Amino acid sequence: MLNKKDFITDNIKERDWQIIPADSPDLYYIGRIDDLDPKAPVLVWQGTEVRARFTGKNIGLRFSEVLGQNFYNVIIDGQIKLLKLKEAKEINDYLLADTLPDGTHDLILFKRSEAMSGHAVFQGLFLEKSAQLGPKPEPLPLRIEFYGDSITAGACNEDPWDDQYEDCSTHNNYLSYAAITARNFNAEYFNIAVSGTGLCHSWNPIMMPEIYDKIYPDSTSPKYGFSGKKPEIVLINLGQNDQSYPVSINKPFPRNYAEKYVEFVSKIRSLYPESHIVCAIGGMDCYHASAEFRAAFQQAVQKLKNTDPKIHSFVFEAYTLTHPRVDTHLKLASELTAFLKTILV
Repeated sequence: MLNKKDFITDNIKERDWQIIPADSPDLYYIGRIDDLDPKAPVLVWQGTEVRARFTGKNIGLRFSEVLGQNFYNVIIDGQIKLLKLKEAKEINDYLLADTLPDGTHDLILFKRSEAMSGHAVFQGLFLEKSAQLGPKPEPLPLRIEFYGDSITAGACNEDPWDDQYEDCSTHNNYLSYAAITARNFNAEYFNIAVSGTGLCHSWNPIMMPEIYDKIYPDSTSPKYGFSGKKPEIVLINLGQNDQSYPVSINKPFPRNYAEKYVEFVSKIRSLYPESHIVCAIGGMDCYHASAEFRAAFQQAVQKLKNTDPKIHSFVFEAYTLTHPRVDTHLKLASELTAFLKTILV
């Protein structure tokens, strides 16, 4: 966990910088991004990355249209600092490093806070005049895409005691089981997960079948294009809220969960005809707490597997009653990594 003293929040002083625009061909983007305006892409989803290679002692970032809470891990040559963006419409600059040694450096900007908590327009980098950007980092060999709820988003994983959503600095997707697993395979990482959501029930107005194909976690959002490289692996971990929300209001488990699950996975299959799809469940207690849920999940997955050899099922062993913390995410990632190795042979 990064201490809040690591926040980089000060605007830069006036210097003789060169500005690297957001549409520079030497920048490497990973994740579902609103790039309808390539010069001002919106970094929406947790796990989104901007990668760059550069020379020089200094580097900074430029953002505008910052809405809500936006926290990033800034990783320069493997060293991580925590960046909190100032909520503001106008452009703000953030100096990330000022005394780097001579040579070439690698930057990874990783969005650790949830899409539903906020987003921002990335306006590019700035470097000292004598520095150089590039060459563009090499593309990663694999792509893994996740669909899920708060577990997959990494919500509350650095909260010390009770789960909370007031301060999203302790919601660190970088240390979620999903992100850790992707790094274990050196894979491009896409994370489409929303706290509280489900297939039949949600703790908020956002239902996964309504937003899985959207740019933003909003049913009225423009649709995402799904162009470019397809993922080798798609993992779906949905069901915790379908089980827990009805319990919270003394309602029965939804009879149509299995039907909705098959329908959702079929939609993912239509997007990715050749991908392996892993129907996973776990991290919290729905699978262990409800025989009715277990039966519905098993029924849905078996129906899918009967006609599709690239559908797989996986039940995590590790789980917690609250949102899993980092130690549990590490166990989940270890389990999932071992399982995916049996697929990626």
